[in-house]
Amino acid sequence: MEEETAKIYYCSSCKERLRRSFSGNYLFCDTEKYPACKRIKISLRSDDVFIDSRLRVAYLNKEKSYCLDDSLYDRVVNNSVLSRDAIKEQTSQIPRPSYLRTRVLLKGEKIPLEDKTKAVFRVLENLYKRGVRTSLSYSLEELISRYALNEEPNLRECILPKVTCVDDGSNKFNKHSDDLVIKKLKEDLGKNEALLSNYLFGLTVGDLIPLLKDEVSVETNYLLDVKINILLISESGVANEAVILDENGSLTNLDKGIISNLLYRVDIRPIFLSKSDLDNESQKYQRVLQLASRKKMFIGKISDKDLVLNIVYKYQVSLIEAILAGKLNRLKNKVYLKTPINTFKGPEENLECDDLKKALKILEELKPLLINDLNQAILHLFNLYDLDVNEAINLEIADKENADLIISFNLPSNNILENNMALIMPLTLLSNVVLERTDESIKTRRLKHVNTKDLEYFLKFLFGYDQFRPYQEEGIKRLLAGKRTVMLLPTGSGKSIVYQLSSLLLPKTSIIVAPIVSLIDDQEFNLRRNGIDLFLGLNSQLDTKKKMEAMLRLKSGNLSGIIVSPEKLLQIDFYESLLDLDRKNGLSIVAIDEVHCVSEWGHDFRPSYIGAIRILKNLIMPGSYRKRPLGYIGLTGTASPRVLKSVLSDLGINEDDALILPKNFDRPEIKYHVEISSDFREKGERLKDYLTDFMPCYFGKSSPMEFYRREGIGNGLVFSTKVNGGFGVVHLRDLISMTSLFKSVGVYSASEPYNYRVDSAKTLTWNDIKVRTMYRLRNGYYKVLVCTKAFGMGVDKSDIRFTIHSALPASIEEYYQEAGRAGRDRQDAVSIVLPTVSQPDIIDELLSMGTSLNKIKSFLSDKKRPKIGDLETVLYFHVSGYKDKDMDLKALELILKDVELSLNKKAEKTLIVRSGQKFMIETALSRLIQIGALDYYLVKGTKYRLFFNRISDRHLINSYFRLITNFRAVFVSKRVGKLKEALKYGNNANKKVETAFKYLLNFEYNIIEKSKRQAIRSCYELFNEANKIKNAKEQDRFIRSYINSYLDMPHKGLLKDILDSKDELKAYIEKISSEEFKEILNNKQLVYQLWAEVNHVLLDAPDSLAMYLLNNLSLFARGKKVNVDVFSSTVKELSGEYKDKATIYEALAKTANILSYLTNEADSIKFIDNLMQDFLS
Repeated sequence: MEEETAKIYYCSSCKERLRRSFSGNYLFCDTEKYPACKRIKISLRSDDVFIDSRLRVAYLNKEKSYCLDDSLYDRVVNNSVLSRDAIKEQTSQIPRPSYLRTRVLLKGEKIPLEDKTKAVFRVLENLYKRGVRTSLSYSLEELISRYALNEEPNLRECILPKVTCVDDGSNKFNKHSDDLVIKKLKEDLGKNEALLSNYLFGLTVGDLIPLLKDEVSVETNYLLDVKINILLISESGVANEAVILDENGSLTNLDKGIISNLLYRVDIRPIFLSKSDLDNESQKYQRVLQLASRKKMFIGKISDKDLVLNIVYKYQVSLIEAILAGKLNRLKNKVYLKTPINTFKGPEENLECDDLKKALKILEELKPLLINDLNQAILHLFNLYDLDVNEAINLEIADKENADLIISFNLPSNNILENNMALIMPLTLLSNVVLERTDESIKTRRLKHVNTKDLEYFLKFLFGYDQFRPYQEEGIKRLLAGKRTVMLLPTGSGKSIVYQLSSLLLPKTSIIVAPIVSLIDDQEFNLRRNGIDLFLGLNSQLDTKKKMEAMLRLKSGNLSGIIVSPEKLLQIDFYESLLDLDRKNGLSIVAIDEVHCVSEWGHDFRPSYIGAIRILKNLIMPGSYRKRPLGYIGLTGTASPRVLKSVLSDLGINEDDALILPKNFDRPEIKYHVEISSDFREKGERLKDYLTDFMPCYFGKSSPMEFYRREGIGNGLVFSTKVNGGFGVVHLRDLISMTSLFKSVGVYSASEPYNYRVDSAKTLTWNDIKVRTMYRLRNGYYKVLVCTKAFGMGVDKSDIRFTIHSALPASIEEYYQEAGRAGRDRQDAVSIVLPTVSQPDIIDELLSMGTSLNKIKSFLSDKKRPKIGDLETVLYFHVSGYKDKDMDLKALELILKDVELSLNKKAEKTLIVRSGQKFMIETALSRLIQIGALDYYLVKGTKYRLFFNRISDRHLINSYFRLITNFRAVFVSKRVGKLKEALKYGNNANKKVETAFKYLLNFEYNIIEKSKRQAIRSCYELFNEANKIKNAKEQDRFIRSYINSYLDMPHKGLLKDILDSKDELKAYIEKISSEEFKEILNNKQLVYQLWAEVNHVLLDAPDSLAMYLLNNLSLFARGKKVNVDVFSSTVKELSGEYKDKATIYEALAKTANILSYLTNEADSIKFIDNLMQDFLS
């Protein structure tokens, strides 16, 4: 007795000491710290064995736990025949706490694999254990569905709440009388004892919320297994209500609240019924009757296909684990797969006898096929890893007597696990199988000789595609070989497949950086839709609880990829976790999606990307535990040559073959259309007309209802440039809702709009609402979504048929990116632009390179200014990025305060940043990184930990040179020389850093600001010119041709010759004097192409007088009049850098000659003559 009382037992949820019941027969937890604590009731039996009945885990002490299958569980609890040693012998040890549903047990001698093959089978293990549900190869799933079961495969359409209804007669409820409805419901909900067990094999809460499972805490994960008795489904096949029978009253109010919150976020309303509700026909039950009379019912029911798929999967996984454990290490291994006939005990009503016979018969026929499927995967992996395929492990079916290994679902009759047996336990036929991955570290190798057929095999295996799209294969091969790459491909070309497939074919963990939350969520969703759950999405907006759970999963190393925002990458805790993961398990590759965000020249520059790149450089470079740098790739859909050069420089890539470019950027499935309105009231009417009249007619539908109905093809996005105010997302939603076509219109933006709340109780955060919005859009609840560009980058919903831009986009790149959200399934789509434009002369002046930034600010701050339409909003956001140099210098002063930089040693500092200072401080930090003063920084809450480099003139000059060397070479040496001279007057390191910072600041305000203003001007000119074309086909052809010429890479022909010359103006004079240039001017199509290309070049060289003159010549050639005052002021502004005024005079004279060749307008020629006289004087 003393020995017994000395033992201490612990709760598997809260880890507190358990108390013994009054009878002494069981232990229980009385802390009620977690809801699960109430369910811990552990039976005590002989030999100190006790059982957690919920998790089916045997606990022998507070350190160890053992998983039990059904038969062992029953014997221990009911008969007490197994001792502690028997449990140890016949079960496998697992870490606490555990809720693994399937485990393969092996006994006997285990010979480890050789190092060269260990990586191959680790990858194979990952491929088969890639998801939270049963996942076979696509080929085998199709084989089972078509050949064996004689039906079309629909396994990939497994994301609820969209479900396929079981045809059990209940889909005709609305034709039955009320009495029949009541009778049917009572039978299915419990009055019929035979059907009461239906829910044992039915759907669970976890099945309905596949993307939210990670948000459920460890303490409440048992709620994922709560059974859904009946789903009430609308005519379109979308679930609306879930009926849950809480027969024993085991669910607490807290449990119900958690379940309700989870289901509500995927648009399913739970209805909890008790046994008394059924017996007394309560009001709640009457509500279920009323709903069921109008809707279909889906009753969770096991099918022969589900059974076969699950068992085949468990066979294959068991064989892989046996190979990893060294039980099957010969060239030829004979295996016997025992059919699980004796496992169908319990609620047999869920599987008809005929179905069972059919399933078992099919299973026997499939055994050689599943072995062949596994052999094929092994051979392709051996070939991929450049191993001798003649030495690959091969499996074959054998009889029981001659088998090297027997795979069984049950112990033999003597309850002894033999050395040549593998036991699968416990068997839950429809469980979502989650198996542990081994955690031992292995050495990886670069895959330099990758065969196309092997890659295509795994593309089909994982994603179901037969072949790659252009350039995908090239990117994958470079990544697997450990090379560095930048890939520029059009939107919708499948860039994400490149790093996703590469990550899955390597045995360690990859890091993927994505800029916005919607893109992270979308990638995670699409991976899970393909049955892949080995990628974890992380961003800085997660609440504390979700962050902790995500960090625990990260530390486990059970991941193929981490999709992370740049802000998250800069957090200290996450960075330390990455370092720990790298040391223990290793990293495989690094991918940076939307990599143009790292360049200040880009249209979506993010200061945090600069800091994230520095962190990644520290991770990918060789260290004490890695001899070679990791392979990494940057991907983008749009970038100018200058942005690409900047990106290559920032990433440290200098290989000639590192840049992958497309042949063209055309999206032939998208038709372009623009219609400019003169005032906002007119725009609102046009928007409604396009939705109600144009769209149905364009897609050949007889009425709007036919186009927009739930099963229709009418899915679209309406883009707004702002969140609040007139024509913000809420205003646009209200306008569209007035058409009465839509049950509801969705809203998506980065920040919550003012006074916008669909959740009156405010139980959901704005992030929760955005998650729900994404669900509703994917499931067809929203036919139209109003959004900002927070939704527009990289989100993949394949069946979007149209996009409408309610305002002028800020650049061609931004427009191309957002319009590319439509037609990703390669079916017909349309992109409409509805800008409001007035006062074109004022717009020309504001967008001119000769107009100062201060003049634009003054215009926008003038309350009596004339209205110019959408350009006001676009210019407001533009100038807000260049508020005040003095503020930027104050941010630098705050950063350098109380820190002494030195030539001889590095320095560190901790900086406290208030919320209102965050963007200003992070922008200043990114500039310090760019000039080489700051190595990197990490964030924890409001604390910024800064790591400074050693400071020297040479280091600052070289960093500045690398930064501006992407700019035109003609001015680089001059600017660097000025900085070199200025640094001599800095009497300490801090002053030198301040000087270099000011030079960079001037470069941004004088050059990069004009580049981004030129992007606005190019976009405005395109749509303004296209609006003059009234024929729809001609307008589409014009916009398409302009975009393709504008995005063409790299600059070619005369533009390249001018930019690469030492004296641009002399090269300009030479080129426009040639016969080749006159031929261009005489060809209308070539003139438009020149105009588009020059506009794009001006992004990279906004202060180039030669390009500006060439741009105006293309305008003259198109017959457009030029604003004389704007032209004159701009020429004078851009000529300031040139000391050779004679060359300027000659360039203007040649321009006048060309102008006289193009037009007879005396005024146009005269003003250039006057301008020339100004230069002479």
